Amino acid sequence: MKAKEIYKIWVENLPNIPRISRYTYGDRVDTLFLEFLEKIYAVSYMPIHEKSLGIRNLISTLDTLRFLFQLGYETRLITEKKYIAISTPLVEIGKMLGGWKKGLDEKIIKTPAQSKLL
Repeated sequence: MKAKEIYKIWVENLPNIPRISRYTYGDRVDTLFLEFLEKIYAVSYMPIHEKSLGIRNLISTLDTLRFLFQLGYETRLITEKKYIAISTPLVEIGKMLGGWKKGLDEKIIKTPAQSKLL
């Protein structure tokens, strides 16, 4: 799971964030990241007719995470190296989520009656 690997990179970097921001910015990013991982797990087990909304929520959470990492980089809380190591795979995850949503939406459009029964 790519998201879990990115989280490990984040956790390694957390102690390097200045103390003044570690318990505000750091906690917010950490909490949001853990929520994102939980949502990925939950969406994978949702019935097909609920997954589209779940994936939209995942994409929204991912966009917020990406914004927070960009903010951390711009305010020098995260080094450029860590920012690239975290943000590049997050972009890939966003593409995968978009593809998952598109494929799911096409599947629901093709079989609307059957998807409600599942």
